Amino acid sequence: MRQPHRLDHLVDAGRNAGLRPAHVWHRIAGGYIEWVALFRRSWHSAAVTILSQSLVIATVALASRGLGATGYGNMVAIGAYYGWFSLIAIYTTHALIPRIMTDPDYSTEARAGACAMAFWLTAGLTVVATLLALACLPLGAQWFNIASPPIVAALYAVVFAASFFNAVILNVHQAAGWLRQWSFIGLLGGALPVILLMAHQLSGRALEPLTYVALLLLASLFSAAVAFGLFVRNLGGLRRLKPDLEAARPLLQAGRGPWVANFSGVLATFGISTLLAAHLTKAELAHYDVVLALHMWAGTVVLSVTVPAMADFSRLASAQDYATMKAVVRRRQWSTTTVQVTAAVVVFLLAEPILTLLYGPEYSASAPLLRILVLAWPMNGLGGWYWFCLFAIRQAWRVAPPNLAFGLVTFGVTFVLLNTTSLGATGAVIARVAGLTLWFIVYEVSFQRALRQVSHFAVTSRDSA
Repeated sequence: MRQPHRLDHLVDAGRNAGLRPAHVWHRIAGGYIEWVALFRRSWHSAAVTILSQSLVIATVALASRGLGATGYGNMVAIGAYYGWFSLIAIYTTHALIPRIMTDPDYSTEARAGACAMAFWLTAGLTVVATLLALACLPLGAQWFNIASPPIVAALYAVVFAASFFNAVILNVHQAAGWLRQWSFIGLLGGALPVILLMAHQLSGRALEPLTYVALLLLASLFSAAVAFGLFVRNLGGLRRLKPDLEAARPLLQAGRGPWVANFSGVLATFGISTLLAAHLTKAELAHYDVVLALHMWAGTVVLSVTVPAMADFSRLASAQDYATMKAVVRRRQWSTTTVQVTAAVVVFLLAEPILTLLYGPEYSASAPLLRILVLAWPMNGLGGWYWFCLFAIRQAWRVAPPNLAFGLVTFGVTFVLLNTTSLGATGAVIARVAGLTLWFIVYEVSFQRALRQVSHFAVTSRDSA
């Protein structure tokens, strides 16, 4: 059982003595106090999440500076091509793992078998996706107007495959509660590209596309090998890699809703990059991508305190304590939104120096894009908690409608604006703000309906008993 934290009494006292009433400053202070309390409670996973995402930003910064806007935009186009094939590899096979790991009816061997099944399902899908991507590469190079040598795009396939092996291992570790190993794998995967790119930069040689992909390849293969070794160790040895075939069907069924959510993410990310690659220069594509990377970093940092939420909400769901679950969600939404709005104000005012510091003077012209995008940051703070609850109460399919709305609106509005106006990348950013706003609204409706359904079922079951 967790020991009371020294900030807990401040949070409780604030709620009871003045953080809920009329004064807006009390509410804002309460949001900060709550976020700090959440961070201190989950400091290990939160710090690792922030550091891991900061390493991703460092990789983007080193690559965008070293390759230049045009060269980096060309790499973004290659990533967008492979991104479409992630629709196969990204199928969520770990959706039921949190409930399986906390369900006392499952034995240790059954839990290991389910984790192994999730891994092998994703591994098989990744192999299929990679082979299809390589087979279609000549057509993709023409469609995306990829200017790099063919070997660059072909080698990227290995980076693509290794990333999904890493991703499923990370997801299973997080879902199973193996947070120390999860932390190490995430940090290793983020640190290796930065270390290799910095070493190359110190050598004084220019960064070429082939060199960049080769460095990513080395980093991804090494981190994937380490991740696999830790995964086998946590399962209990190689003998535990034998999948539980009976778990395949429920795992695949539970992954349908999350897959729709992932499809929407692919549509809103790689789909937009595809449209921009077809309508704009590679330099303009690079400007959009670096702003999007900063946007993703900011959201991840603020929501880093959500990592233990899966286990928390799974326990509440097992106890059928849905009223407490809803109250906890509302309190945490306020905390993350308060911090996210503060970050948005700071970035809005300091957009040019932030972009120059991170990516170099060449990218300061992206400031208008960043200023528009921060308008959607409050939506991240509000919407970042829902999926934990929906997974915990076995309503994972409900993550599909909000994410589908986000993907379709973002892609559709971008397509219309690119073909009817001269807004360029600005149109894509406007579309993303609109999509995130609708995403939050639909998520809130889905969340409310799910809680009403499971609460009604719980009351009916108790009355019948």
